[in-house]
Order: sequence, then C-alpha cells, then structure tokens
Amino acid sequence: MSQNLPNPTISFAVFKRETLSDQIVNQAINIGNLVNRLVSNFVFISPRRNFRKSPRILALIQRSILLADEKEIIFNDWLNDTCIEFIKANSLFLLILDSSIGLNASFEEWLVALLNEFPDSLDAVSICPVDSSTIEISHNGSEPMRESLTLNYSGFIFSRRAAQKFIRAFDQSPSGDFQRVIEVSKIVCGSILESSPNQPFYFLDILSSQITYQSEIKIPLVNECHIKNERLTHLYERDIKVQVFISHWFSTWDNIHCVERSCLDFGYDTTVLNTTIQDKEGWENSIPISFFRQFEFACRTFDSNNEYMLFITADVKTDKWIDFFRYADKVLKLKGIGTFSPTLTAATTDQFWPVPFLYFDPESSAKIPFRNDIIVTYIQKQLVEKFLLFLDYFNRHPDTFNPVIGWGPDQIIRVLTYHLDLIGVRDRTYTFMHPWTNSYDTTLAQSEMMKIRDIADQFFKENSLEPMDVIDQRIMDSSNKESFKILIQDINQLK
Repeated sequence: MSQNLPNPTISFAVFKRETLSDQIVNQAINIGNLVNRLVSNFVFISPRRNFRKSPRILALIQRSILLADEKEIIFNDWLNDTCIEFIKANSLFLLILDSSIGLNASFEEWLVALLNEFPDSLDAVSICPVDSSTIEISHNGSEPMRESLTLNYSGFIFSRRAAQKFIRAFDQSPSGDFQRVIEVSKIVCGSILESSPNQPFYFLDILSSQITYQSEIKIPLVNECHIKNERLTHLYERDIKVQVFISHWFSTWDNIHCVERSCLDFGYDTTVLNTTIQDKEGWENSIPISFFRQFEFACRTFDSNNEYMLFITADVKTDKWIDFFRYADKVLKLKGIGTFSPTLTAATTDQFWPVPFLYFDPESSAKIPFRNDIIVTYIQKQLVEKFLLFLDYFNRHPDTFNPVIGWGPDQIIRVLTYHLDLIGVRDRTYTFMHPWTNSYDTTLAQSEMMKIRDIADQFFKENSLEPMDVIDQRIMDSSNKESFKILIQDINQLK
C-alpha cells in the first residue's frame, strides 16, 4: 500500500455490529486491523456510541414508536452522530465500514481513484454492491456504477451533501429502519457493480454471527424506558479526585501534547513520565522506559488524597478525551468501581488472552472483563496501595530483577480487585485508536511476565492467598454475580 496518497480528504468510521459470543474476539481483532491500517491515510472518526438500554436510545424508541422489525436504531443513531463529526471535519467524503469487512491490498488507492471520479449526480455510493436499478451512470472513470434505490450498510461512501441530508432526516423522523431513513432523506444513491473486482470482502463467520444476533433481538417496550433508580439520586453531589500519569516515549512525540493538554484542561493533576532523552520543564524526566518501572513510579508518586489514579500510554489517540473524562466522572461515582477503561481499537487482552467476559450484556455500554489492560485505565486508590505492597516485596525478593519491559502489573491488579470485592469495567461508549504495533520484543515481555507472576505467587502465599492460577479460576467462577448486573444497570442510566 502506498503511504504517499493525496492529503486526506476522506474520513472513515467502523461500526461494531453486535455478534454472538463466538465472534466477539474475532470482530475486535478485525476492527483493530481496519482502523490501524486506514488511519495511516485517512481521518478516523469515533463518536460516542449509544446502546439499546441507554437513555437516548430508549427515548428514541419511545418517540418513534418503532415497529418490531426496525432493529437498526443503534446503527442509525451512531451514523447520525458520525455524520455530525464528519461535517465538522475538513474531509470531503465519509467512508463507513461494517466490522465484518475485509479489504484487498490496493483498497486505499482504488478508493481515492473512485472518489476522484465521484459523479456530481450522486450523494452516496455503495462500495459493497446492492441490487442496482437500472441505469448505468455514464462517465469516463475506471469503476462502472449504477443508480440504486438504497445503500448497502456494510460499506458505503457519503458526500458532505449526503451527510447533511441524513442528519436532517434522522432529526426530523428518527427511525430504526436504515433504508427508510435513506429514502426519507432523498439521498441520491449509486452502487458499484456486483461484478466489480475491487469490492471489499466479508469475514463470513463474523457476518453470520451478526445476522443471527440481529434476528434474535427484541425492541424494548416503552414502559421499560424510565425505571427510577434510587441509588443514583445523589450521584452528582460527589466530587471525584483523579491524578493522571501519562507514559511518554520516543515514538509518542506526535501525540503526547494532545493527551497532556486534554488532562490539564479537564482539571486533572497531571504528570508526564518522560522516558526520552529530551527533557522538558514540568515533566518527570529521566524515567526508565521499562513499563514496569514507569507504573511503579506512578504508584509511588500517587497522592492518596485522590480517589483514582488514571494511567495513560501516550500512543492512544482520540479527539474525545474531554468527553470521555466527563463520562468517566459519572461512572466513577458509582459504588464498587475498581478499574475503568474505554474500548481500544487494539488491546493485548483481546489479541493474546481471548477469555470470556465475566458479565456482558450486548445491549449495554459496559461490560465486566476478566481484566483491564493498563493503557487508559482508572485505578481505585485501594488497589494502588495494595500494589505498592507487592512492589516492596518484589524489590527485596531474592529473585528480583530489573524488567526491561515489564508485562504483568495488570494481572496482579486483577487479583487485588477480586480480593477487595471491587469490579473492573470496560466501557464501549467511546472507542480510542490504539496501534497494534509496539517498539519492544514481545517474547522478552512474555518471559519477564512469567518471572513477575512467579514472584507474585509467592507474595500471595505469604499473604495467605492462593496462587494466581487458582485465583484466576475463582474470578471466572464469580461470573454473573448479582453485583455485576446491578452495576451495569446503573451505568446504563447515566446520560
């Protein structure tokens, strides 16, 4: 793929359609691949995502009095917000892809060529073909197209005119029927031909799982929409104090100032852990590049007058930091939150350890994972204090060593979370861009992790706790606890 495409005039977004549990991990990996590939040339858009049990969607269902087969309300609402973000951007076109889509090797070059030939008569074009009408559009381009009555939601392109029409139509008449909104909006549609060699392909296992899930969901009844929860009555009267530590290394110069500025603008007490050779006033300089030692520094520097420590690695990119912080402020006020993370386009927990969720309601924004990575993660102060005890034990242990990388703190925090009867939450409301690639040796990282685990097991034993493997099984056995369900219900009601 060429890395010298024209200055991006294309924004893109990937919709994560719900699947059965068998394809959740495969879909997450594919989304990571799509986003990490396309972001090299195009602008990634990832607006706030609402789910079927969120106040906004329930209000839309009540307002629209949807029919039982109008099941695309989540997609339509997401597309509406995506279009709003697109209109704010400088791009001329918006590419929408489903999470079951795969791209051929020359997709980017083909897409740019297609958009350079975009007919003035059209507002939108399906790049996953639909049954086209009728009239082939006459032009001198390399990709024949036909007019069509609708779009294939698996893959299509909106012009700015199409986005404006969609926003207007959905605002005036929100609907859970995608084809109906396209029709009402009077978007003029086209499609590449079914014979096109350039069209994307589908990962059929993901697609089949999506279709099966979609066939089983039900539109909630209107009387389910407003369930009063007395536990949330005084939620907003509390203030949550957070201290932030941002891990910065040689390859994150392009993003560190955005992350730091966002944290400071929100009012967080913010420290940049600078591992580069270029010192900067106001940062903590000369920090070891070892992730383990960075996290140790953060824990030892953490002021326990704060309720949470937020650890961020500076390779995470989003323009929604402030929105996420504002949302997290509400979530952290709920009782029992041990760790809290957003969704990432790529995470080692999905790539290397595809374990089941302890609690997952696909119609809700939040889930209870087996553990959270320490990439963008709020960590409750009791966990920080307990982890400091482990650090002291680790550093004086006869088998201690100086980790070059230092995978493993998240696994120890998982165990501590369980024993403190706290809950780790990963939320899907916001999805942040995180690269698959890394600048270290994963084989070495895994080797170091096993050594850290061995010392951790001895730490647990001396504190009358079982080895990590036994505790992990106990965590798995705690799946679907009533407290998980209650917490997810409370998060659902946050606006």
